[in-house]
Amino acid sequence: MQDPRIQVEEIKERMIFDSTSKAVSCGWEITSGSSIDENDGLNLSALKKVVLDTFWENGGSLRLRVRPNDSDSTFRRFFFMGVDDNFKMQLGVRGSDGATILELRNGSGSNYYAAGQTLTVGAWNEIVFVWSPSVPRLTSYLNGTNAVSDTVAGAATWGAYDTDYGKLKVGAIGGGSAVTDMDTVQIDLSRRQYSAGEVQDLFDEVTFLEANDSRAILSIPLRTNYNSGGVQVTDNISSSGGTITVGDGTTSSTFPTQLTPKGMRFDGSNDYLEAGTAIVPATGAFSIVALAKVTNLSITRAICGQYYDVIGERLAFGINSTNVFGQIGGTALNYAHGNTIVGRTVQYVYQRDTSNNVKLWVNGINVASSTNATNVDQQALMIGRYIQDATDAPFIGDIYTFRVYNNTLTSTQINWLYRRDLNLINI
Repeated sequence: MQDPRIQVEEIKERMIFDSTSKAVSCGWEITSGSSIDENDGLNLSALKKVVLDTFWENGGSLRLRVRPNDSDSTFRRFFFMGVDDNFKMQLGVRGSDGATILELRNGSGSNYYAAGQTLTVGAWNEIVFVWSPSVPRLTSYLNGTNAVSDTVAGAATWGAYDTDYGKLKVGAIGGGSAVTDMDTVQIDLSRRQYSAGEVQDLFDEVTFLEANDSRAILSIPLRTNYNSGGVQVTDNISSSGGTITVGDGTTSSTFPTQLTPKGMRFDGSNDYLEAGTAIVPATGAFSIVALAKVTNLSITRAICGQYYDVIGERLAFGINSTNVFGQIGGTALNYAHGNTIVGRTVQYVYQRDTSNNVKLWVNGINVASSTNATNVDQQALMIGRYIQDATDAPFIGDIYTFRVYNNTLTSTQINWLYRRDLNLINI
């Protein structure tokens, strides 16, 4: 079991403060001149300005657990973070109705973005704000859900700003704000832009089961020396005539013979793996995860699929000249890749949940969603190939890892697999 909030990868991405007792350093040291006070809150020294610069330029997430106690109609600021006049943000709450506004100014002129939530006065609230500068978009969440987004720059929403730049301040904020009566138990500033699923996981304090090889119905590392945190995975696909073992203990000897140092190379001719029948569940939840590099898209290239004389209930997952697609029967879910994936190592995920919602993921991002209730036929699953009628769709390139799960992986698990596999194959 592993808490996604305390992964090694994440420790370097976040700094967390407990304002009721002490500042806790996770990757970023608290420099000389910083202070924390039971009345005024946290005050980072100006030497942390680089942290703020990174947030504005590359985006990130701000997570707070707070209990507002004021009951009057004054808008009281209780959070401020600023670099200069053009890059700053402030958060305020009105006690009479719990209304909050996070206002962010990005760049010169009237580049203000605002996202608000309605807090419960006198109770604990968890609020998360995600800033995506490339859109640009400011999204807020309350207690794991209720996403509110602002993508339109406008004038300032309310109030003057503090001018004490280079600092992250909680509690006593300058610029005319009344002192806020509020309990703040955690401030979590991340360089990553949390997904909606990750926000929900954080609120639920989910400890998730690592989606590793041993928990898959089918897992093929397709490489030697596959090491994960000291756990060595035996690769028994090492020579012509080798076998792969699937979840029910059966084996198959049909596989590509061209091994590369970092994966298995498919030549687009007669290379493929045949993993046996009933690998993908006929109904309900499954997740297919592949880390692969396609090098030729002159025709459709299969990540995996089945053989059919007619479309029927066949499964197909692959890439054509315009789309990444996942298909069951005659209905395909598509994502237009814009020719940005050829020659690149990419994680592809096609999954369905118990409510028949299907999703495509590319490099940890959910890029397309729909529904598909068609059963998956229990024919043999081929990796690097599928055949519809007489049309073959062989894969050309490298498939580094391939897994099938009989559940719907969460965004946290998908991203964990993506980061782990990229580190393992050292690309």
